[in-house]
Amino acid sequence: MPDTPKKATRPPVGITPSIPIDIQRALRNIAQFAFDAQDKADSAHTALAGKVSKTEPDLLEVSQFVSRQVQAGGKYPLSLTGLPGRASLNQFAYIPTVPMLPLRSNSLAATGQAVIYKGQLYVYNTLIGSTGANPVNPGAGSSPGQFVPVIAQPSYTQVTQSGLAALVATLGATNAGLLIWVTDYNHVLEWTGSGLVWGPGESGSGYFQGFAVAPTGNGWHACDGSFVNYLRSDGTLGGAVLPNTVSSAAYMKYGSAYNSTIQVADVPLFTGYSAPLQLVSTYAASEFTVQAPYAPSGTIGLPGDPVPNFTALLYFRM
Repeated sequence: MPDTPKKATRPPVGITPSIPIDIQRALRNIAQFAFDAQDKADSAHTALAGKVSKTEPDLLEVSQFVSRQVQAGGKYPLSLTGLPGRASLNQFAYIPTVPMLPLRSNSLAATGQAVIYKGQLYVYNTLIGSTGANPVNPGAGSSPGQFVPVIAQPSYTQVTQSGLAALVATLGATNAGLLIWVTDYNHVLEWTGSGLVWGPGESGSGYFQGFAVAPTGNGWHACDGSFVNYLRSDGTLGGAVLPNTVSSAAYMKYGSAYNSTIQVADVPLFTGYSAPLQLVSTYAASEFTVQAPYAPSGTIGLPGDPVPNFTALLYFRM
């Protein structure tokens, strides 16, 4: 027979006779309540004896059960809203993979429920009708609720130009939208799923820009006559020889082809007539004729730049 729990020892309650009878009676009731509570606690402890295991396998089973219940698919999913931490950290939850998008009668068709169908993430949106109505203002008579695909936002990475080829070799159609900062040329490229193009807001390369002060950071080279590489939109490199405006100031002239050689300024020409003045005796002394052509001696040149100007620093965008 199981051991019967012993009743709590009940020492005599000593009450000073001078205490009024009604107060003595209340004190005895309190003492009785305390003894009864102790008896119940002892009985409960005895009943659990041997029924709670603390062995490692049993504790592991309990912990696994608790873990399943507090997950997103469990009976008591844990709410992350009230937990301390940073909202920017990824939180993993159970997202079922389905052979077809669930109908609205399915238990998964609940606000915010996510499923994976053919490798694509879908989320149930109660504002979208079955006919694809506007999510803000569903069409009249449409039955709200539909799983809609979650379009991934472009992600970002960085690499030097020499490491681009190795990075591109790992990319595929599912990586479309990836933004790549090419750090040594300070350009952003975008992966389309099959190739590279200039990223959003990129002004490209291979052009000249004037500055009041020298630009800082990668991607610019002073026009000092050097041969430099520049980044193309497909991630490869091109090359160009720069004009040397550091040593010799010059204006930029637009034409049909690029030429980095600074052309020497031409000396202005003069075309005239030559012949000494001849006095003709048959006319008055004040009358004469001029024989042509006549080339005056000397040179013609400009004392300075005939156009108002200021000087800027010319740089090439690599």
